[in-house]
Amino acid sequence: MFETVSGSPDPPPAAPSLATVSTAIDEVVELQRQVDALEARRLAAVARAGIAAERAESALLVHDDVELGRAGAGRRRDLARRAFTADLATALRLTEQAAAHLVDTAHTLAVRAGEAGHATLDGLRQGRLSLAHATAIADTLAELPTTEARALVEAAVLLRAAACTVPQLRRHLRRARDP
Repeated sequence: MFETVSGSPDPPPAAPSLATVSTAIDEVVELQRQVDALEARRLAAVARAGIAAERAESALLVHDDVELGRAGAGRRRDLARRAFTADLATALRLTEQAAAHLVDTAHTLAVRAGEAGHATLDGLRQGRLSLAHATAIADTLAELPTTEARALVEAAVLLRAAACTVPQLRRHLRRARDP
């Protein structure tokens, strides 16, 4: 049924018992929990890098650019963020669009959301949520205008999130966002 992947451990015995299958699934679940915890660390690191990039705005921009010299503070901030995102995309071998979404997700969960978002990040860190779940929550939280609204929506869906698929979670998020 399955082929052995080069470099993988020896295949299980020819006639594994249900206990062997269950143990193998438990191993996969544990590995996924570790991957999710690493994804949470990655999001937190991206958020820290984004904050550092905001503080180092002038270092990210070319100083002898005439147009840049005439740009307002908002435009300069946008250009610095785009430079940071492009650098991150290159470093992670992502498209700029994927890197921008990663930066937005990290920012929403670790910075913008205030206390909201941190519980989602903790759920990811503890392996209760997948990155896809955390991203769905972040996408919805990012649409909300206030920290209070974000906290209410997150609280309304977080307990359910660990027990549902991402499409089911998106439905719960819509209901919580649009009561």
